[in-house]
Amino acid sequence: MNHKFAAQTLTVERYFLGEMPSKERDTFEEHYFSCAACANEVHFTAVFMSNAKAVLSHRVDLRPPTRLAWLRPNLAVPACAVFGFAALAGYQNMVTIPALKAPQSIGPVTILDGATRASLPQLRFGEPLRFQLAATPDTMIGVWRHLAL
Repeated sequence: MNHKFAAQTLTVERYFLGEMPSKERDTFEEHYFSCAACANEVHFTAVFMSNAKAVLSHRVDLRPPTRLAWLRPNLAVPACAVFGFAALAGYQNMVTIPALKAPQSIGPVTILDGATRASLPQLRFGEPLRFQLAATPDTMIGVWRHLAL
């Protein structure tokens, strides 16, 4: 038996699973004592199988859940998070979004085009500030070209 044939036929796996006839098993045992790659593969597979047996030997608690099983942290924390997000979504859908769709009142327009500084209108806190421009199509094309740069 050579290494290429052993790799192609998954000989190490069949060896550990007990799926090899005794003659083929004896041939493979002779081979992996002389082939370092197969010996490493046999070693790592043996370590893996012993670790897997140790991990899987622990018993899993399969008792049926009780009435208060949802109070355990592994269930209560996600359940509280779901209820919190549901409350937030409900508040947004019933309060915040309809308030945004409602018409908004707009304050009076303040025109800032006085001849002198003293003739400018006085602005008060809370009032909107708006600008009125005398724009022609030619000046707007120039503005858009300037902004595009």
